[in-house]
Amino acid sequence: MDKKKLIKDHTRELAEIVREARALTQEEYEE
Repeated sequence: MDKKKLIKDHTRELAEIVREARALTQEEYEE
């Protein structure tokens, strides 16, 4: 198991989740 690869995958997943959450909050603010 490569820990650095695992961390990298998790970081990418987190970044995508954050991006989606930001998009959702952005839509709420625009209403």
